[in-house]
Amino acid sequence: MKERIGHGNFMPWIEAEFGMSQSAAVKFMNVARAYGDKFVNFTNLDVSALYELAAPKTPPVPDCGAG
Repeated sequence: MKERIGHGNFMPWIEAEFGMSQSAAVKFMNVARAYGDKFVNFTNLDVSALYELAAPKTPPVPDCGAG
């Protein structure tokens, strides 16, 4: 999406469309990068737990072949 809306317009778009700060957007993008292609049920986790799981300091979850 960043490429589609042009240079310098991404954060204003995020704020307008989702009402979130840059730091929250970056955290959500980290979660998507870390787990977007995995079948994982996160419905019972608080958003802060997702942020921690996707933080750069957190080791990757091993692929157990499920999904």
